[in-house]
Formats: sequence, C-alpha cells, structure tokens
Amino acid sequence: MEITIGIPAYNEGENLIKLLTQLKKEFDSGSPIREVIIVDDSNDDTPEMVSKHLRETKYPFNIKFIHNNERMGVSNAWNTIFREADGDTIILLDADISLSPKVIEKLAKTLASNPKIGIVGCRTRTIELKSIAALATKTINEWLHTIRTLYPQAQFTIMGRALALRKKIARNIYIPPDTISVDLYLQCMVSRMGFATVYLGNTEVFFKPPLKLYEFTSQVIRAYLGHKQLEKIVNNTIKTKLSLKTQIALFIRELYKSKNIKKVISTIIAYLSSLIYIPMVWKGASKALWETAKTTK
Repeated sequence: MEITIGIPAYNEGENLIKLLTQLKKEFDSGSPIREVIIVDDSNDDTPEMVSKHLRETKYPFNIKFIHNNERMGVSNAWNTIFREADGDTIILLDADISLSPKVIEKLAKTLASNPKIGIVGCRTRTIELKSIAALATKTINEWLHTIRTLYPQAQFTIMGRALALRKKIARNIYIPPDTISVDLYLQCMVSRMGFATVYLGNTEVFFKPPLKLYEFTSQVIRAYLGHKQLEKIVNNTIKTKLSLKTQIALFIRELYKSKNIKKVISTIIAYLSSLIYIPMVWKGASKALWETAKTTK
C-alpha cells in the first residue's frame, strides 16, 4: 500500500506548511506516504512561501507543487491529482485542517481491508470557538455525524476535508468544473460504480468554522445548492436518500441532545439571520468558484 496525499489550495501558504509538517509526523509514525501533490490556485505569496519552505526543509516523501496562474477550483485540483497520483491509495485533504494521530493510516487501512469499499470518509470536528456562527456550525457538524453514523450510504456521508479512495477508481472519474459539492459528486460516482462508502466516526480531523454570520449563510446556501445540483446530475445513484422529515427530526434531536442552551440559541439566531444575508451572499455561494469564508483560514 502506497499513499498519495492530494491537497487543493487557495491562498493558504501557512496552512500548507502546517499540514506538511503534520504529514511528516504521520509518515514517521508508520503511514506509507509516497508523495504529496499540491494543486494551488493562489494569487498571493503562497507559491513563494511554500517553495522557500521546501528548500529549507527535507521531507521523507516526494512533494509536487502545481501552481495555476488562474483560479480553477477544487474540481480541477482533484482531477489533476487523480491523473498525477502514483500511489495506489489517494487521500484528499483540505489545506486548512488539522489531523488527529494516525488518521492517514486509518483511512488507508480501512480502504485496503475490503475490495468492495471504494471510498472512506472520517469525522470532521470544529475547533472550539465562541461566536454564534461557530456554535451553529458545530451543531450542524454534529447533526451530520449522527446521519453519517446511522446512514453511511446516504447522500451526506463523504466530506472533502479528508477522504480516501482507490487510484484505479479515481482514474475513471472526471468531476465537471461547475460541480458545487465535489465531495458528494465523488461519492455518487463511486456508488454508481458499485463500491461501498465507509464512514469512520472515531477517526477525526479538525477545522475552523466561520466566525461571521454572512459566511455561515454562504456555507448553508452552498450545501443546499450542491445537493439540488446533484439530484439532477446523478438521479437515483445514492441508495439511501434521506427524506426531509428524517433530516429535520435528527436535527431537532441533536439540538435537544446537546443540552447546551447557548448552542441552541446560537443555531436559531444563525438560521434566522440567514434571511437577512441570503441576498448578499447568494451570488458568491452559488458558483463552483465560490467566495471562500476568510475567517475559516
């Protein structure tokens, strides 16, 4: 088993250096990382920052840094990684996450454990922050964890922050450039090819949630539009499509189970405030090349 790590990036020099350092620790602890492929769309000093770091720091695996002179999006980045990967296992990571110990090894070993498994996702957890938007994001994230645990073949399972799939499967997939939810599109394609999805609820990566309510609204809109787009592209591909009634019931249960009044109130405020921010952020949230939430970086 040899692993290719693929990372799309956009104006994230410091995050990339931090993640590369974590990947070195993963390699030192036994993860068979063969290479890291970074596909970068940055228009800031990220290329110079990463190049300087690579000149000054030795890594036990190959690192390929591919820079695009224009922003081409995650779909292009993933398609490039699928084409360029040498490892038989591809693990895709967002640049702005933090890894729990041995997460790379756990993703890869789960994928290798059964040839019927085509794609593996893991739990994403928010870094503890106190803003209303951050608390609401935490609620949504915990709700999604519940859905993914109960319905691992449903349309919510794979999250692009960290996932693993086989190279031989990835080579047969092309993600259209206008795709909003590239991670769920990838899950749909793997499912259509007859492979199973696995969710590792005890294997975690961490991310920083949005701090601003308008950024929260943008992410909610993007998730909604991504699902609506997929319904047209891959109709009836997902074996278990959860009804809206089930989704709402699980969401209410999550709010009740938390017994955290501040989090419940924050979630209600965040969704009500979305009614104000929707006209402001709709245009930026409805495109594949969306306006990213700056506070999450």
